[in-house]
Amino acid sequence: QKLLGAGESLQFSVSIISSELQEGTVYVTIAFGVLDGGHYHGCIGSDADFDITMRVLPAQQLNQLGPIRVAGFTLFGIIAITSISFSVFIICHRQQQVVKALQPIFLLCISGGVLVLGSAIIPLSFDDEIASQRGCDVSCMALPWLICLGFSVAISAL
Repeated sequence: QKLLGAGESLQFSVSIISSELQEGTVYVTIAFGVLDGGHYHGCIGSDADFDITMRVLPAQQLNQLGPIRVAGFTLFGIIAITSISFSVFIICHRQQQVVKALQPIFLLCISGGVLVLGSAIIPLSFDDEIASQRGCDVSCMALPWLICLGFSVAISAL
């Protein structure tokens, strides 16, 4: 309890920890008693009160990938190793009758197309957790190009 003399003022501050509040609108009333009475703004009789209205917004959901990003890179690694392995196999065995019958150039187109199509997983792994806004924009623009180009090359060989 603090008593003020004539002409003195009192300054106080309020700290609110929003993480402990529920989402929505919060109404708070701060009241204190004025012993001497008087005519002050906000005073009713011998009490003063102040109403505070605060809106508590829900936590922002960024939908960041987090640890699932590793699974995407692993799948791309499997696709890349498989596609490159098949390409090396085709080049090394291009003189064999079976590979000649399947036309090695078209097999290489399918393998290369699948590699490009599978590389679309890489731009999908970028979000604002690891890249800037510009990096996210570039990866977002690269995604349809990689998908369309890879699909077109792989299917055109068929």
